Amino acid sequence: MSDIVLPESEETQEETVVVNYDATEADEEKFFLMYAMNMQPSEVDALDENRRKWIIGRFMLQKQQERAQMESMALAQKLQQTGGIIQ
Repeated sequence: MSDIVLPESEETQEETVVVNYDATEADEEKFFLMYAMNMQPSEVDALDENRRKWIIGRFMLQKQQERAQMESMALAQKLQQTGGIIQ
């Protein structure tokens, strides 16, 4: 069970909404695709389970590769700035 707390505004006071739904792993995967990849619910629901899992895995691999590339570029820039000496 999850509590959702909405931000206060001038018109409303803090409200707590109780959600009586236990999300499954498939629900979490579908939410990820909608949130992180801006897919529509109908697109996500139409995906085969194996394809859905592959897309998520490929997305995560891509992000890891991008992070490693950024770290490599930052290290190269630091080496260039310090003349090859890292402190």
